[in-house]
Amino acid sequence: MSGRPESLTSWYADWSGLRVAVLGLSVTGFSVADTLAELGAEVLVVTEDAAPEYEQACR
Repeated sequence: MSGRPESLTSWYADWSGLRVAVLGLSVTGFSVADTLAELGAEVLVVTEDAAPEYEQACR
């Protein structure tokens, strides 16, 4: 990663090493966390309550 979020303008950018916190784990939160993890980012999900299927998929 270049260290500058401004450079992350496409799927093809180097997302590895980016540290991201996703707040909430419903449909949107899960989609964001999953996509960022697939792109190589380090993802931390913070949630009070999650549907079992999302919680299980994040392990």
